[in-house]
Amino acid sequence: MGKLQWFISSLVVMTGIIIFLSLFNFSGNMLYAIWFEEERYDVETYMASVDISGMSEEEAVTALREQTENWKSGQTIEVRWFEKTAVFPAEKLNFFIEESVQNMSNGEISEGDLIVSADRRELEEVIAYFSEHAGFELEADEEALREELELRASELPDENITISLHEFTVDPDGMTEEDVSSVIYQAERSYFGDQLALWLNSTEPVIIEPEENYTFSTMFAGAEMEIPSEESMSILASAVYEALLHTNFQLIERVQSDILYDTVPEGFDVRIVEYQSDLIFHNPNPVPYELYLSAENGRISAEVYGEEFPYSINVDILDHQQIEPKTIVRYSDTVPQGTENVIETGEPGLSYQLARTFTNMESEVIFEEVIANDYYPAEERVEVWSKEDYLARTTDDGTDEDEFDLDGDPARDWPDSGYDDESGYQGGSARDGSYDGGDSDIGSGYDGRGTDDDFDHGSGGSSGEGWNRDRAGEEGDLGTGDDSDRQGWQQNGQQDRDGQQGWEDRSQHGSSTPDMREDGKQKFTPPSGIDEEGRPVKGE
Repeated sequence: MGKLQWFISSLVVMTGIIIFLSLFNFSGNMLYAIWFEEERYDVETYMASVDISGMSEEEAVTALREQTENWKSGQTIEVRWFEKTAVFPAEKLNFFIEESVQNMSNGEISEGDLIVSADRRELEEVIAYFSEHAGFELEADEEALREELELRASELPDENITISLHEFTVDPDGMTEEDVSSVIYQAERSYFGDQLALWLNSTEPVIIEPEENYTFSTMFAGAEMEIPSEESMSILASAVYEALLHTNFQLIERVQSDILYDTVPEGFDVRIVEYQSDLIFHNPNPVPYELYLSAENGRISAEVYGEEFPYSINVDILDHQQIEPKTIVRYSDTVPQGTENVIETGEPGLSYQLARTFTNMESEVIFEEVIANDYYPAEERVEVWSKEDYLARTTDDGTDEDEFDLDGDPARDWPDSGYDDESGYQGGSARDGSYDGGDSDIGSGYDGRGTDDDFDHGSGGSSGEGWNRDRAGEEGDLGTGDDSDRQGWQQNGQQDRDGQQGWEDRSQHGSSTPDMREDGKQKFTPPSGIDEEGRPVKGE
């Protein structure tokens, strides 16, 4: 054999050996992977919301167990029924991690949710909580509710779980409550204006979604009609206000009108002004309600339609009071003596509370609240009397404090206590000068300013103490006045005062700088008497 042939033969043999060894090694690796290495999940493989791509079965179990524990510690599970909420504790959920992974490994599912079981006794307690609130035992499909809860939890969602019990409660006929809707309340008003009536009858029902707000003015947004007058809007809104008050909706905004329209019952007044005041309610329920508005035979109707509430709702007026109007008297020299002309008859005012009470089926009050405190001031009665009548009631010096105040108006509304005037006087039935005169700097509270020389003058402002003096200006002292700048003086001059505490001629506020003595103290000049208005006159 030649050398060339030998070389070629050796090369062929070596190449064969290399190929054999390579195939043997590859086959061995494949056999090892098949028989000894664990199977791993493909890319983008999920169990619930957990990515287990590339994991072995054991690694997936570990990851899922950790994830479910973290999820339960930070998760809130709520069951809602009307405005009430009960919490189902997440720790009362039992996750079967190994069984869930085994189902995927066996090919029963390619991807899936975790197997989970909800504690039945805990779910029964949740339903019992709502039954206690309602005052009767709720009929609920507990098995369907549990399945829904387990299904929602098996996904390990990022957001909290909220389940409406309305979907699982049934009436005696077997229908679910959300399938049984009825008229909750209907409010009516007299209306005027054909345009508003046509628009109301052409509108679709307003759907008030769960956990959403209802705003009255949004109904007119984009409407092909002229915006109704403020009065028309307010009357329509009052009907909506009354209807929604008979639900468990929460009032967010409502403004009282200045006057109560004749077509609006007491308690249901609403003022609607574009971009200024509105009517807003919040639906706290997990189910929607509908508001129907219509007009027929001169009546506006606002009707709430939806699932009936498990309690009765009463709206009542409390502490109703009528406020009688005051009378203002004016005098004229054109009115004959003995004549009283009524210019304005006046109207009584009103004040009351509007309250809402929730009573369960066992006639137990479960909640009550004050919705509004409304106040409508009285319109004053205005009369014009003869000027001669006024002069006939005056004294020789032109005043008669028992009949007229400083403005010349008779004190008809205060026959026992004098005049209610910032510069006039008043007091109790004994006219003891114990009342101040509001915020007047001069004050009020004269007592006995008739033939009796002695009288009490109660000072005005917030801290006046009053002073006692007779018309001769003899013994007595002027007490403190308003805050720190009307400290006044004592007749005997013994009390030291600084420059801000003196008094000036025909004044009681003492704001002018007084004369000072050489030793730096205020000079004291006793008064020489009392002037016609009952004030001390500075001595000469």
